[in-house]
Amino acid sequence: MQQDPQFETVWATGTPRSRGADLPSLTVLRKGVGRPVFWVHWATGNVRFVSGLLGAAVTRPVYGFEPRGLRRRDLPLLSVGDMADRYLAELRAAQPEGPYTLVGACSGGPTAYEMAHRLAADGDVIESLTVVNSFRPGTREFGAGLGPADLYDMRLGWLRRLLGAERLLGAEHRAMRRLRDVHQVDLDADEADFFWYQVLWAANAFAQENYDPPPYRGPITLCQLRRHAHRPELSWRDIAPGSETVLFEADASVSVIGDPRFWARLQTQPVTGVPG
Repeated sequence: MQQDPQFETVWATGTPRSRGADLPSLTVLRKGVGRPVFWVHWATGNVRFVSGLLGAAVTRPVYGFEPRGLRRRDLPLLSVGDMADRYLAELRAAQPEGPYTLVGACSGGPTAYEMAHRLAADGDVIESLTVVNSFRPGTREFGAGLGPADLYDMRLGWLRRLLGAERLLGAEHRAMRRLRDVHQVDLDADEADFFWYQVLWAANAFAQENYDPPPYRGPITLCQLRRHAHRPELSWRDIAPGSETVLFEADASVSVIGDPRFWARLQTQPVTGVPG
């Protein structure tokens, strides 16, 4: 029986960064009026699903950052710092001056945090930094010493258990359908790229696992699940004393993102009349 492809085999199908121009990371999720909301992708890399969760009351423009490698098989970045560099260049092109509004869900939280830290260090004003169901930056969720290949194997193991399958090769259609149901791939994602998407997850997880966060003195709103409130890794106070936790009666990040109260907190920020 043919086995699922190894990480190295799938990684070898990617295009090195030195070859050709990168696709843009920034994508428009909602047009509007006022200062934009910039949303950082989560571990699977996709962010366009957020557009379907925006309520009618959201009138500010909303942009999303997608990682290198999501829309084309370009080798992904492997550090939060490199992601922050890339996303900040496009953020400043879209909005040259602050105040800035940043959001990150799950593993997007540490990247949004690093972006806010760098903006503040440059003297820019952060209107708000919001994270959803995100561990404290610097948390080792999977254990020390794991490389992208190890994380890829863990991801495939989780998917096999989810599907009750001995292997995923040949079950890509069923796997992609399940992942679309939980917004972990976009509706237009190509099933032929199923294993590539798992490489991308492993790269993003590796970046988060190896991020050493600097302190941040600005305010942060942590939108966490009430059922996880007891977990110490959800408190950011030691590195971000200005963080405030808001608990949601929700079962997953998507439920928080779709909650009108979540968007009401962002929508109430003052606008400047700058079109998105």
